[in-house]
Amino acid sequence: MNSMPVNKIFWFVSLVTVIFLGLQVLGYPVLPGLMALMIIDIIVLKVITDTKGHSTGMRVITDMNSKLANIHSVLMDMGNFLRENRKGDVHMPVNAGANMVTLGAIEKTLNKHKDDIKDDFKSDVDKIAEKIIDVENRLFDMRKGFSAAIAAFDDRMRSLEEGDMPEEQSDDYVEI
Repeated sequence: MNSMPVNKIFWFVSLVTVIFLGLQVLGYPVLPGLMALMIIDIIVLKVITDTKGHSTGMRVITDMNSKLANIHSVLMDMGNFLRENRKGDVHMPVNAGANMVTLGAIEKTLNKHKDDIKDDFKSDVDKIAEKIIDVENRLFDMRKGFSAAIAAFDDRMRSLEEGDMPEEQSDDYVEI
């Protein structure tokens, strides 16, 4: 199905829909026709997207089949190579170039990462210890203040119980 005539139909119906919308705004009773044109627009748009989706899907399937065929040919070549060299030592040529990674380099990188993680962990633990000490100091100060407040309250209560009334204070000054 050729998508070019379908595209032309979509644009023509869209143009007529806009004209009908203008007529509806001007006061002409064309709402049923406008709704019909919008439904036709939606149907034509669905047909266009379905045909594009189908062609894209077919292209993806074709690409996947070609890539699987390439993988199959590589595996067949490896199998033939191994069958030919089954009796003797199999020696596959390896390029020892600049891209070659040795176990020593991998071990050095892993040790570096391990040391970095240890340093990060140590600094995090030190920060947590500082925060804990700060919280302990604040709690100690609060406890001292609370103890002092309770002691002052206790002294006042004892003086009230013994009958020693403190001097009356003026309304301007209130002791807290």
